[in-house]
This record gives sequence, structure tokens and C-alpha cells, in this order.
Amino acid sequence: MQNDQRNQLCVRLVNATASLYRMASEKLLDDRHGPTETFRQLRTAMLLADKGPLRMSQIADHLGYTPTSLTHTVDILIEKKLVNRVTNPQDRRVVVCDLAPGGRIELERISDVVRKRVLAATDMWSLERLESVVEALESIHPSEE
Repeated sequence: MQNDQRNQLCVRLVNATASLYRMASEKLLDDRHGPTETFRQLRTAMLLADKGPLRMSQIADHLGYTPTSLTHTVDILIEKKLVNRVTNPQDRRVVVCDLAPGGRIELERISDVVRKRVLAATDMWSLERLESVVEALESIHPSEE
């Protein structure tokens, strides 16, 4: 019985965090390519901000994308001047991507929008409730600081 309740609570936690992510990130990048592509763009840019520069194969492996879908995603990010792609002169098969200055600015803008949306969504919460939610979420994936 206790395992059933734990499983149900875990499902609710996953649904709540997915809903929070959607609320925070919807309409943040130009979605003329559709919401799935926008999500891929955001994940790719965030990965490059965190780990870049990376080879195309590393990005695809890390995010679980096919090379074809990643190439399409990176092409869009390059068109938007959010990512740079460079071919290694010694081995043209090696393609490295890095977040462009415009990509850093866009991710900062997104972070600001997310912060404002979360503040608005939690405005009526008590400080104690907000602190308990934050502590619970931090315990799932502790900060590396």
C-alpha cells in the first residue's frame, strides 16, 4: 500500500515538474518550426551553454537526437545567430558547435522570463511553503556549488 502511494506521489511530482517546465519555457524561442523543434533548440542551446563547445556527435549522444534532427536544429540556431558551427581544418568530418554571443543573451533573457513567471505563479505562497518546495526540488538534484 505504501509503495502504491509513493508511486502515485512520484507520478504527481513528475507531472508537476513537467508542467512547471512548460509554463516556464513556452513561447520563449521563435516557434515557427513547431513546439518540438523549439524544445530541441532550447535543450541544445542550454547544453552548449553548460558543456560547450561540443562536437555534433557529442551533442546528439547527450540529448538522444539523431544526427539528422540535430543538424536541422543546429541549422535553425545558426540562422538565428544563437550558435556557431566550425569545421576542423585538419579533419573536415569533425564539426564543433558553440553558443554564440547572441545565444548567451537569449538564454539570459529566457532565464529572466522564467524567473518572472515563477515569481508570479508563487506570489500568493507563504515564504515557508516556497522554501519547502525549493528544498524538496533541490534534494532531487542538489546544486554543484
